Amino acid sequence: MTQTIQLSFKEIVGYLCYIEQKAPRKQFALYKAKHWVQFGSTVPFATVLDEAKNMLEFVGLHNYQTDIKFAVLDGETGGNISLNDTMEPAVHINISNSFRNNWNAVLAVLAHEICHKFLMVNGLYCSIDISVNETFVDLATMYVGFGELMLNGCDTKIGNITYKLGYLTMDTYKVAYRLVCSVLGDISSVHGMGVDVYADEAIGRWSMNGDKHELLKECFVDKSQQLSELTRNFAVMEQLIAQCKLGLSSTYNALDKEFFRDLKTEDGTYVYKMAAFYTFVKATFDSKGDDVTGELNDIFNEALYKAYIACQKHGHIELKQEKVTCPSCGTAGKAVKIESGIVKCPKCYRTFYWKADQWNCTRYQRQLETQRREERVFFDQKVQKEVDEQVRDIREKVNTEIEDFKKNEMAICKASIIKSMPRIFRWLVSKYLK
Repeated sequence: MTQTIQLSFKEIVGYLCYIEQKAPRKQFALYKAKHWVQFGSTVPFATVLDEAKNMLEFVGLHNYQTDIKFAVLDGETGGNISLNDTMEPAVHINISNSFRNNWNAVLAVLAHEICHKFLMVNGLYCSIDISVNETFVDLATMYVGFGELMLNGCDTKIGNITYKLGYLTMDTYKVAYRLVCSVLGDISSVHGMGVDVYADEAIGRWSMNGDKHELLKECFVDKSQQLSELTRNFAVMEQLIAQCKLGLSSTYNALDKEFFRDLKTEDGTYVYKMAAFYTFVKATFDSKGDDVTGELNDIFNEALYKAYIACQKHGHIELKQEKVTCPSCGTAGKAVKIESGIVKCPKCYRTFYWKADQWNCTRYQRQLETQRREERVFFDQKVQKEVDEQVRDIREKVNTEIEDFKKNEMAICKASIIKSMPRIFRWLVSKYLK
């Protein structure tokens, strides 16, 4: 056996949860060996048989007999068990001859092999993946109460030879042992402390809190807060959308009145031609437009895009607009495919424009990328302009300082020359010296 399987704290908990579901135990206790044999002394065969029988009864396998022997096993194999028949009354276990003088190793082998039988009897056996099966077995030794036997015997040394039993790393054994002691038996253990910071925090908090129900309620509240906030946001968003729809309804009514009902007769001719021309001029050349509608479109497009991307992580979804819905009265038409164009509601007789194309995530993503590129270009140009202005100001300031320095140096030079001349010539020289 080689101790190579390293499990995270969450993986250990996951395995133990599955074992608990398959083989629930009413009470947890640590198994204390019935016999003790001094290290280096030959282990009596009768002692092995009696200890194995005691261990079988400890895990609830009362109707099974022990068939155990020491044997020459291949490689690093410490022991093995025959699992041909779940209901076979005898438990056939072979223990390596290397452990005839190592009682702790014998106990660890018995713990491991008996847990093979324990899991198989309880319907937990993975014949496809050996590593998964052995992981279940090693963690089952902790679950049933054989943890101390495994920790004492899975890593032993005889002379210059070190024997490692089991498939999990020593750190994994220690964390699992501390976990089952704290959670199942309310037993304090220092094994595994400092190995995993998440294990230390979780086990420490669980152990210090006497009311587990209240602790789980606190966790439920912590985990539910975001969901509750999202539910509230859905409700608020629905109210906001309802208000927006109400405003759009009045806008549609005004457009229908302005472009159709006030201008056209039943046969489609225009009664007030000048009014029709005025409507055309106002719609074509009005520079103000409806800024609110465009702003709302941008906001909802961005919200749809972000929500769609987030929801896609949990599975493919398709957003469809399947029915023609009147924006004025809310009447939904049949789920038939019609082209984009002007539509008249059969119920309220309002005229509106129907946009038939579906909302497209890819198309909006391209629009968003184009918009961001334009914003980056604008920002770069703005930054470059500010830098150019700062450079110009600095250059002008430096030039001014240079000119002031030259003037000052010339004044100092002139004063020095005049001072070096006789007093009678100073006035004359200063008048002509520039």
